[in-house]
Amino acid sequence: MIRKNIRYWLCLYFLTLQFVICPLTGQCEFRNNDQGNVFVSLWSTESAEIDIRFTDGNYTVTVEKYDHGDEMEIWNYNCRYYAAQNTLIAEHTGTKRISTYDMDTDSEEEQILYQDGSALFFIDAENCLRWEDRVEDAGEGLQFQKMGNYCGQWKCENTVIDFYNAGGLYKCNIIMDEGNGLILSWDYFCVYEDATGNAVSEFGGKKERIKEDGVEEASEMIYDDGQAIFSIDSDGYLIWQDLKEDIGNKWKFERLLLSDTAVQPFIS
Repeated sequence: MIRKNIRYWLCLYFLTLQFVICPLTGQCEFRNNDQGNVFVSLWSTESAEIDIRFTDGNYTVTVEKYDHGDEMEIWNYNCRYYAAQNTLIAEHTGTKRISTYDMDTDSEEEQILYQDGSALFFIDAENCLRWEDRVEDAGEGLQFQKMGNYCGQWKCENTVIDFYNAGGLYKCNIIMDEGNGLILSWDYFCVYEDATGNAVSEFGGKKERIKEDGVEEASEMIYDDGQAIFSIDSDGYLIWQDLKEDIGNKWKFERLLLSDTAVQPFIS
């Protein structure tokens, strides 16, 4: 705890100095630059996740901790990147709220607990994200694995790919609408590879043929040993490399929306 306090106050000390020095010298290490991009990702543990994005010159950080049944603890921070210590700092900009889901009414209620929280985020020697919460120490002992930026829905012509976080893995559901009530469905569990930036299927991919007739469905398993690699190109398009049938390898999928990672895909 003493070591954490020293790191935090040192960062704030240099931060204060740079607010004084920067206007005089025109040089400042406390800024957003390419080094800070290493933080921009979804990070996950079994009981929590952190989503870091770069928006309008700031790093927005959302922490969701879901180990209380129907309750979820949510923190939102606006951070600045401090290059000298390779950290993200939020000083009195954090908001914490409790979101409670009521199954009977299918509704959520939120309660704001405070709006002046402070935090520090850094990447440790194991390349895991660490969260030092300065109000409750809520991140104590948590190491967040990097998962990239795949969450959401992606579309190319008649095919939609849905990625969501499933406890440190990606659950990937692909739906191809062939028309006349015929739908092809692929399901993968993927692991994010930090070295390549790819999401690689860890378990055998499943392909089904689903025929819809009114409210009834009949499905037929095609195979359950598929493999795939997913990547995001320099233009932000998702690339699906199917290693079983070579389907979709030349397609480019455009992101439709950033999905709530707690929402299940529309066909399981």
